[in-house]
Amino acid sequence: MLYLAGQASVCLIRQNVDALNVEIGYNRIILHACVLEQNAETDADLEQIRDELEESLELFVTPAPRVLLTVATGINGPEWDGFHNMSIYKAHWSTRED
Repeated sequence: MLYLAGQASVCLIRQNVDALNVEIGYNRIILHACVLEQNAETDADLEQIRDELEESLELFVTPAPRVLLTVATGINGPEWDGFHNMSIYKAHWSTRED
């Protein structure tokens, strides 16, 4: 279900978002975002994705877990806190400007 909720928000993902992963815990879910550059538009979109994920969970899970958002700047890799969690979006390497 988390995968479907994440996929429904794909249209909100800007080009500078490198990856979105979710970490599932007891009564909480952490949405980890790795962005190439952080700005107000991306922050607003990520917050909207978090809100939509939380709303989707409220329909199916009782009690609904709290959804938290963490944002890291850089390219996703093992050094990123969200790297080892379930992936719902990863940008193709060719989208990065080098």
